[in-house]
Amino acid sequence: MTYRVRSRAWDILITIIAFNLAGFILLAFRSSPIDDQALYIAVFTSAVYAISYIIVISFFKQCDEYIMLLIFALSSIGFIMLYRLDAQTAIRQVQWFVLGISVFFTMMILSRYMRGLDRYFHIYAVASVVLLLLPMIIGTIRGGAKNWIEVGGYTVQPSEFVKLLFILATASILKEKRSMKELLPLMVFAAICMVILILENDLGAMAIYFAVFVIMLYVATSNIIYVLGSLILAGAVGYVAYLALGHVRIRVEAWLNPWADATGRGYQIVQSLIAIGSGGWLGSGLGLGQPYIIPAAKTDFIFAAIAEEFGILIAVAIIAMYFILIYRGMKIALSSNDPFNALIAIGAAAMLGFQTFVIIGGVIKLIPLTGVTLPFVSYGGSSMVASFMLVGVIQSTVIQTKPSDGVYPEKITGERYSESY
Repeated sequence: MTYRVRSRAWDILITIIAFNLAGFILLAFRSSPIDDQALYIAVFTSAVYAISYIIVISFFKQCDEYIMLLIFALSSIGFIMLYRLDAQTAIRQVQWFVLGISVFFTMMILSRYMRGLDRYFHIYAVASVVLLLLPMIIGTIRGGAKNWIEVGGYTVQPSEFVKLLFILATASILKEKRSMKELLPLMVFAAICMVILILENDLGAMAIYFAVFVIMLYVATSNIIYVLGSLILAGAVGYVAYLALGHVRIRVEAWLNPWADATGRGYQIVQSLIAIGSGGWLGSGLGLGQPYIIPAAKTDFIFAAIAEEFGILIAVAIIAMYFILIYRGMKIALSSNDPFNALIAIGAAAMLGFQTFVIIGGVIKLIPLTGVTLPFVSYGGSSMVASFMLVGVIQSTVIQTKPSDGVYPEKITGERYSESY
C-alpha cells in the first residue's frame, strides 16, 4: 500500500515537472533568438521541486507529501504566467520561493524540539500589534493601502507575517474552554488588529483575519452565540465603514455594477471578467492572449490572466487544488490529540483557504474586490514566505502527531478534544 502511494506521488511530481518544463520551453521559443533564461528557470525550478520532495520523503517522512505537490503545482503555474508577463518579476518570485521553502524546512527541524508555545499569548499579541502599526508610522501607500514598509531596499508587508502570530495568539487562549470573561483579552486583541487594518485600508487582510478568528472560536468552543455575536458586530462595523469611508463605498458600488463606470472605478473588475470570458474553456494559449491589459495582472488579478491563456478548465483545476490543500490541512488538524496544535493547524488552513476565496471571489465578481495575493501563485515575497510558514505550521503538527509507521491516530473523541494528552 505504501509503495503504491509513494509511486503515485512520484507520478504526480513527474507530471508537475513536465508541465513546468513545457510551459517555459513554449515561452523560450516565442522569442528570436531563443530565450535561454526561460530554459534556465525551467531547469532550476524543476530541480528545486525534485530536491525538495526528496528531502521531505527522506527526512520528514511523517509530512503529508501531497500538500507539497500541490504547492509545487500552484507555484509552477504562477512562475510560468509571471514570466509571460515580466521575466524579472518571475525571477524574483523564484528567489522568494527558494527562501520560503528554506523557511519551511527550518520550521520542520525546529518543530521537533520546540514545546510550550501555547504559553506566550502576551508576546504574540504585542508583537502582532507592533508589526501591524509599523506601516502607519513608517509605511508607504501601494494600491491605496498603507500596509507596506521598506527594509533594506525591499518592500515588506507586515500583515502577512502577523498571520502566524495572530493564529498562535488565538490558539493559546482557545486551547482550553473559557468563559466570556476569560475570552475578553482575546476579543480585545482581535478587535485592535481589525481596527488597525481598517485604518490602513487593508480590507482584504481584515476580512481574512476576522474569518479565521470566527472559525477558530467556533471550533474551540462550539458556542454558536459567540459566532453570531461576532458576525453581528462585524456586520455593524461594515455598515458604519460603508457610510463613513469613501473607499469602502467605491468598492461596493464597483462590485454591484462595474459596467456603470467601466473606464473608472469598475475598470479592474470589467477587464478581469472580459479576460476570463475571452479565454473560454481551453484558453487563448500561452503567449497568445492579452493579460497585460488586466490591471495588477502579476498580483491581485493573476487568476484572470491564467484563465485567459490557460482556460477556465485550468482555472477550475486551480480552485480544486486549493480545496484539496485546505482539506488535507484540516484532516491533519483533526488528527492531532493536542488542542493547541489542532487549533493552529485549523487556523493556518483556514487562513490559506479564506485568502484564496477573497481574491478569487473578488476577481470573478462574487464578492467586493480586495487587494490580497493568491497563495503561491501571485507575485509577492511577503506572501510567498508567509504562506510557506502557514504550511510549515500544518506540517509540523503532523510531525508531532503522526507515528513513524505513517498511520494517523484515531480521530479525537469527546466534546472537544481527547483528554488522553
